Amino acid sequence: MKRTALFLGMAASAVALASCQQPASKAVGPRAEVSIQEIMQSQVDAPADVIWNATSTIVDANGEVTHTPRTDEDWKALRNAAVTLLEAPNLLVMEGRPLLKAGAKVEAEDEGWVSNGAQIQAALDKDRPLFNERAWRLQGAAQEVLAAVDKRDAEQMEIAGSKLIEACHACHGQFWFAPAKP
Repeated sequence: MKRTALFLGMAASAVALASCQQPASKAVGPRAEVSIQEIMQSQVDAPADVIWNATSTIVDANGEVTHTPRTDEDWKALRNAAVTLLEAPNLLVMEGRPLLKAGAKVEAEDEGWVSNGAQIQAALDKDRPLFNERAWRLQGAAQEVLAAVDKRDAEQMEIAGSKLIEACHACHGQFWFAPAKP
């Protein structure tokens, strides 16, 4: 009787364990779940805007006014943006990540200054190593932003922010912007 109870208990445990395991069809490890465009909108554009808007100098008839982060909360928000931006290129270069989610169009595609999804996908397929290099350039610029934020150096942040703009334009010029019309 004890053996039967033990056997039934072991069988029940095996069934319970088997039901907790992932189905064999699901890959284990990192998977690309959202599109390149979605990563760009949420983890590149949004934090880059936080960084670019953090410092400014306005010169008008009343003189010069400089805006910089002042509070711990300002610097924390900047650090969070820099960390997000620093990791985003790892997601952008991930194998199998689609340019767009199913049925989506490229943001601003209808405005004419951005290539359509098929053109961008063709450019990515043609030179994926260049796209990856551009992503690593973005990551390098984000590292400089993070270093400036950690030093609380607004002047260095502006310089790093300029490098961030250059990295963005280098990639967009190659892959995103529509070719000039003759």
